[in-house]
Amino acid sequence: MTQENPVGTISVLPQTNEHSLRIEFIFKPTSKSKFLLSRHKYPIQNNPFKYGIKITNIGSKPFPGCAIIKADITFNADSLIHNSETEANVRALNCGESTDIYMDSVVISSKGTGFISVEMKPIGTDIIKTYQYDEFHKKDNLLQKNNCWLSPIFLQGELEILQQRTNELILALTIITVYESVIGLKTTLSYMAALAGHFFLFLGQSLISAQ
Repeated sequence: MTQENPVGTISVLPQTNEHSLRIEFIFKPTSKSKFLLSRHKYPIQNNPFKYGIKITNIGSKPFPGCAIIKADITFNADSLIHNSETEANVRALNCGESTDIYMDSVVISSKGTGFISVEMKPIGTDIIKTYQYDEFHKKDNLLQKNNCWLSPIFLQGELEILQQRTNELILALTIITVYESVIGLKTTLSYMAALAGHFFLFLGQSLISAQ
Protein backbone atom coordinates (compact mmCIF):
# COMPACT_ATOMS: atom_id res chain seq x y z
CA MET A 1 0.00 0.00 0.00
CA THR A 2 1.34 3.49 -0.84
CA GLN A 3 0.27 7.03 0.04
CA GLU A 4 0.99 10.17 -1.98
CA ASN A 5 2.29 13.37 -0.40
CA PRO A 6 3.87 16.55 -1.82
CA VAL A 7 7.37 15.24 -1.19
CA GLY A 8 7.07 11.79 -2.71
CA THR A 9 5.75 8.29 -2.14
CA ILE A 10 5.65 6.69 1.31
CA SER A 11 5.49 2.90 1.53
CA VAL A 12 3.26 1.53 4.28
CA LEU A 13 4.51 -1.80 5.58
CA PRO A 14 1.93 -4.48 6.40
CA GLN A 15 1.16 -4.85 10.08
CA THR A 16 2.87 -7.76 11.83
CA ASN A 17 0.99 -9.47 14.66
CA GLU A 18 2.40 -11.91 17.18
CA HIS A 19 0.33 -14.89 18.28
CA SER A 20 0.94 -17.19 21.23
CA LEU A 21 0.04 -20.87 20.85
CA ARG A 22 0.35 -23.72 23.32
CA ILE A 23 1.01 -26.94 21.39
CA GLU A 24 0.74 -30.46 22.81
CA PHE A 25 1.37 -33.89 21.30
CA ILE A 26 -1.72 -36.09 20.94
CA PHE A 27 -2.30 -39.61 19.62
CA LYS A 28 -4.91 -42.35 19.33
CA PRO A 29 -4.52 -46.07 18.47
CA THR A 30 -5.83 -47.16 15.08
CA SER A 31 -8.11 -50.13 14.40
CA LYS A 32 -5.13 -52.41 13.72
CA SER A 33 -3.59 -52.00 17.17
CA LYS A 34 -3.83 -55.00 19.49
CA PHE A 35 -4.17 -52.56 22.39
CA LEU A 36 -7.04 -50.58 20.80
CA LEU A 37 -9.44 -51.19 23.69
CA SER A 38 -6.84 -50.33 26.32
CA ARG A 39 -6.17 -46.81 27.53
CA HIS A 40 -2.50 -45.89 27.68
CA LYS A 41 -0.83 -42.58 28.37
CA TYR A 42 1.80 -43.13 25.65
CA PRO A 43 1.93 -44.73 22.18
CA ILE A 44 3.13 -48.34 22.14
CA GLN A 45 6.07 -49.69 20.19
CA ASN A 46 5.16 -51.70 17.03
CA ASN A 47 1.48 -50.71 17.32
CA PRO A 48 -0.08 -48.31 14.79
CA PHE A 49 -1.32 -44.97 16.06
CA LYS A 50 -2.44 -41.70 14.57
CA TYR A 51 -0.50 -38.69 15.82
CA GLY A 52 -1.13 -34.99 15.81
CA ILE A 53 -1.07 -31.84 17.92
CA LYS A 54 -3.50 -29.96 20.11
CA ILE A 55 -3.27 -26.19 19.53
CA THR A 56 -4.57 -23.67 22.08
CA ASN A 57 -4.60 -19.92 21.59
CA ILE A 58 -3.15 -18.56 24.85
CA GLY A 59 -2.62 -15.07 23.44
CA SER A 60 -4.58 -11.88 24.04
CA LYS A 61 -5.93 -11.62 20.48
CA PRO A 62 -7.78 -13.97 18.08
CA PHE A 63 -5.54 -16.24 16.00
CA PRO A 64 -6.34 -16.07 12.25
CA GLY A 65 -5.03 -19.57 11.47
CA CYS A 66 -1.97 -21.00 9.75
CA ALA A 67 -0.72 -23.97 7.72
CA ILE A 68 1.29 -26.90 9.08
CA ILE A 69 3.87 -27.60 6.39
CA LYS A 70 6.06 -30.18 8.14
CA ALA A 71 5.83 -32.66 11.01
CA ASP A 72 8.73 -35.04 11.72
CA ILE A 73 9.20 -37.76 14.32
CA THR A 74 12.79 -38.69 15.19
CA PHE A 75 14.42 -41.30 17.44
CA ASN A 76 17.95 -42.53 18.09
CA ALA A 77 20.13 -39.45 17.80
CA ASP A 78 17.97 -37.59 15.25
CA SER A 79 17.58 -40.54 12.88
CA LEU A 80 14.40 -39.77 10.93
CA ILE A 81 11.58 -42.20 11.66
CA HIS A 82 8.66 -40.48 9.97
CA ASN A 83 8.14 -37.39 7.88
CA SER A 84 4.52 -36.38 7.38
CA GLU A 85 3.61 -35.60 3.80
CA THR A 86 0.24 -34.27 4.91
CA GLU A 87 -0.16 -30.51 5.05
CA ALA A 88 -2.91 -29.32 7.36
CA ASN A 89 -4.67 -26.01 7.79
CA VAL A 90 -5.31 -24.73 11.28
CA ARG A 91 -8.57 -22.83 11.61
CA ALA A 92 -8.98 -19.47 13.31
CA LEU A 93 -9.06 -19.64 17.12
CA ASN A 94 -10.52 -17.25 19.64
CA CYS A 95 -8.63 -16.56 22.86
CA GLY A 96 -8.56 -19.73 24.97
CA GLU A 97 -9.96 -21.89 22.16
CA SER A 98 -8.34 -25.21 21.15
CA THR A 99 -8.39 -27.51 18.14
CA ASP A 100 -6.97 -30.98 17.44
CA ILE A 101 -5.05 -31.60 14.22
CA TYR A 102 -4.21 -35.21 13.31
CA MET A 103 -1.54 -35.85 10.70
CA ASP A 104 -0.63 -39.44 9.76
CA SER A 105 -0.85 -43.01 11.07
CA VAL A 106 2.52 -44.58 11.87
CA VAL A 107 4.12 -47.73 13.30
CA ILE A 108 7.39 -47.11 15.15
CA SER A 109 9.71 -49.97 16.07
CA SER A 110 11.75 -47.85 18.49
CA LYS A 111 10.89 -47.30 22.14
CA GLY A 112 11.80 -44.73 24.73
CA THR A 113 12.19 -40.99 24.13
CA GLY A 114 11.97 -39.37 20.71
CA PHE A 115 11.04 -35.95 19.36
CA ILE A 116 8.30 -34.43 17.25
CA SER A 117 9.00 -31.21 15.34
CA VAL A 118 6.45 -29.06 13.53
CA GLU A 119 6.90 -26.16 11.13
CA MET A 120 4.08 -23.68 10.54
CA LYS A 121 3.43 -21.03 7.92
CA PRO A 122 1.56 -18.03 9.35
CA ILE A 123 -0.72 -15.73 7.41
CA GLY A 124 1.11 -12.81 5.81
CA THR A 125 3.89 -11.43 7.98
CA ASP A 126 2.45 -12.65 11.28
CA ILE A 127 4.72 -14.35 13.81
CA ILE A 128 3.76 -17.45 15.79
CA LYS A 129 5.25 -17.88 19.26
CA THR A 130 4.91 -21.48 20.40
CA TYR A 131 4.90 -22.87 23.93
CA GLN A 132 5.47 -26.28 25.48
CA TYR A 133 3.15 -27.09 28.36
CA ASP A 134 4.95 -28.31 31.48
CA GLU A 135 2.35 -30.66 32.99
CA PHE A 136 4.38 -31.22 36.16
CA HIS A 137 4.74 -27.51 37.01
CA LYS A 138 1.48 -26.45 35.28
CA LYS A 139 3.09 -23.70 33.19
CA ASP A 140 3.92 -22.81 29.56
CA ASN A 141 7.53 -22.61 28.37
CA LEU A 142 8.33 -20.41 25.36
CA LEU A 143 10.39 -21.83 22.49
CA GLN A 144 13.00 -19.41 21.21
CA LYS A 145 12.45 -20.05 17.49
CA ASN A 146 9.35 -18.62 15.81
CA ASN A 147 6.85 -20.48 13.60
CA CYS A 148 7.92 -23.93 14.77
CA TRP A 149 7.51 -26.31 17.69
CA LEU A 150 9.57 -29.13 19.19
CA SER A 151 8.71 -31.53 21.99
CA PRO A 152 9.90 -34.88 23.37
CA ILE A 153 7.56 -37.86 23.03
CA PHE A 154 7.73 -41.25 24.71
CA LEU A 155 6.92 -44.68 23.26
CA GLN A 156 6.26 -47.48 25.71
CA GLY A 157 7.86 -50.85 24.97
CA GLU A 158 5.50 -53.54 23.67
CA LEU A 159 7.04 -56.26 25.87
CA GLU A 160 6.62 -54.05 28.92
CA ILE A 161 2.88 -53.76 28.26
CA LEU A 162 2.53 -57.51 27.71
CA GLN A 163 4.47 -58.23 30.91
CA GLN A 164 2.27 -55.79 32.81
CA ARG A 165 -0.87 -57.56 31.57
CA THR A 166 0.59 -60.95 32.52
CA ASN A 167 1.37 -59.71 36.04
CA GLU A 168 -2.17 -58.35 36.42
CA LEU A 169 -3.67 -61.71 35.37
CA ILE A 170 -1.39 -63.61 37.75
CA LEU A 171 -2.38 -61.28 40.60
CA ALA A 172 -6.10 -61.72 39.83
CA LEU A 173 -5.79 -65.52 39.74
CA THR A 174 -3.83 -65.48 43.00
CA ILE A 175 -6.53 -63.41 44.74
CA ILE A 176 -9.27 -65.75 43.49
CA THR A 177 -7.35 -68.84 44.60
CA VAL A 178 -6.68 -67.44 48.09
CA TYR A 179 -10.26 -66.24 48.44
CA GLU A 180 -11.64 -69.65 47.44
CA SER A 181 -9.35 -71.50 49.83
CA VAL A 182 -10.26 -69.25 52.80
CA ILE A 183 -13.98 -68.65 52.29
CA GLY A 184 -15.01 -71.04 49.55
CA LEU A 185 -16.25 -69.98 46.15
CA LYS A 186 -19.42 -72.05 46.43
CA THR A 187 -20.36 -70.41 49.72
CA THR A 188 -19.76 -66.96 48.27
CA LEU A 189 -21.91 -67.60 45.18
CA SER A 190 -24.72 -69.01 47.35
CA TYR A 191 -24.61 -65.94 49.58
CA MET A 192 -24.73 -63.59 46.59
CA ALA A 193 -27.67 -65.50 45.08
CA ALA A 194 -29.59 -65.32 48.38
CA LEU A 195 -28.86 -61.61 48.70
CA ALA A 196 -30.12 -60.99 45.14
CA GLY A 197 -33.27 -62.97 45.90
CA HIS A 198 -34.04 -60.89 48.99
CA PHE A 199 -33.47 -57.70 47.00
CA PHE A 200 -35.90 -58.63 44.21
CA LEU A 201 -38.48 -59.84 46.78
CA PHE A 202 -38.28 -56.49 48.56
CA LEU A 203 -38.54 -54.65 45.24
CA GLY A 204 -41.62 -56.65 44.24
CA GLN A 205 -43.36 -56.01 47.54
CA SER A 206 -42.61 -52.30 47.29
CA LEU A 207 -44.17 -52.14 43.80
CA ILE A 208 -47.31 -53.98 44.98
CA SER A 209 -47.68 -51.66 47.97
CA ALA A 210 -47.37 -48.63 45.69
CA GLN A 211 -50.35 -49.74 43.53
